Order: sequence, then structure tokens, then C-alpha cells
Amino acid sequence: MPAAFVFEKRYVRKDGSAVWVYINLVALRDEGENPIRATASVLDITRLKRVEERLKEALESEREARSEAERANRSRDEFIAMVSHELRSPLNAILGWTRVLRQGRHDEKLYDRGIEVIERNAGIGD
Repeated sequence: MPAAFVFEKRYVRKDGSAVWVYINLVALRDEGENPIRATASVLDITRLKRVEERLKEALESEREARSEAERANRSRDEFIAMVSHELRSPLNAILGWTRVLRQGRHDEKLYDRGIEVIERNAGIGD
């Protein structure tokens, strides 16, 4: 019965450089479970590990960029909502007084009051 052991390991060479290896050990045993032969294969996977690391970094960078874009979108939406509210309030007053004044009443005080409100809400005279 063969018994297999597979693992990855990082080694540091004498020159200080690191190397990643994939190791596959297979032990063959006889009917009494005594080892009779073993084979090992070692594969340098340093490039693969570097590519995996770059991929992880790229994914993290993409996550950060996406998060930043989402924050910017929320800020934009909040700004638009605020500007919309700030414009709606004075425009409603202007629109309301414009409708009152279009009714054609010739009340001088009402006319003056309407013009004052429209000018104030339009920011005229600031």
C-alpha cells in the first residue's frame, strides 16, 4: 500500500535567497506494512508563489479602490440630497408667491410682500 505525503515548503538558500518547493513523497510498503521503496519529487514553485502574491496584492488593491469609489458615491449622493433640499425650500416659496401674484389681485401690500419673499429666497440683495 502506498502512502503519499504532499506539502509545500519555503527554504532559504545559503546565499539568502528564498525558494518555494512542492514536495511529493510516496512510500511503498509490503503486505506487512514494512517500507520497501520510497520516491520523492521536488518541484520549484517559487514563480507560482510570486504570481499568487501579486494576485493577492492586486485583489486587495481592487477591494480598496472599490471601497473608495463606494465612499465617493455615498458622499456625492449626500451632497446632491443636501443641494436638492437647499434649493427646494426657497424655490417652493418663490413658486407659491408667483402663483399668488399671478392671480391678479391689485393689493399693493400683498404684491410688496410677495416680491420681498421672492427676492429673499432668490438671494437678491445679499
